[in-house]
Amino acid sequence: MSESADSNNPGGGGGGSAVEATNTTKVAVVTGGSRGIGAATCKRLAAAGYKVAVVYRSNTAAAEQVVEEISAAGGVASPFQCNVAVEKEIVQLFADVQETLGASL
Repeated sequence: MSESADSNNPGGGGGGSAVEATNTTKVAVVTGGSRGIGAATCKRLAAAGYKVAVVYRSNTAAAEQVVEEISAAGGVASPFQCNVAVEKEIVQLFADVQETLGASL
């Protein structure tokens, strides 16, 4: 980032992506994180220094694989099962993420 970068915009305001900024104090919650675009997003955020909550609905093995890949690359991630169509599960998800990854939510 340049010296004139806006400290409130991790991308620096120059067309950069917030994912480019390394930030080890941030936690990302990625629903659908066990496969496809969600898994790729989890890996990219972890590479940028985020702790990642890999949220999945039913494929435990796929979520654990994403977490293993992130951990092997030096990142921090944990799997969380949640049906995001159920409000009670979403509330519990954020409580679990806060406890496990230390997020201030």
